[in-house]
Amino acid sequence: MYQIIYQKEAEKFLRKLTLNQLQRIKIKLELVAKDPFLDHQNLTSLKGMAGGYRLRIGNLRAVY
Repeated sequence: MYQIIYQKEAEKFLRKLTLNQLQRIKIKLELVAKDPFLDHQNLTSLKGMAGGYRLRIGNLRAVY
């Protein structure tokens, strides 16, 4: 399992979310942390960033 590290800007943004939104994001990120290369739904490889991916969580995007 991989470790999730948040940037300061992300932490600040997450503090403003509702508990429901925060739990939803946490669940999705934990699934990706278990196996980031599994074919997850709403996962897109980033062009111009070798090995980079974008995960869509509702209206939000997580980049890794």
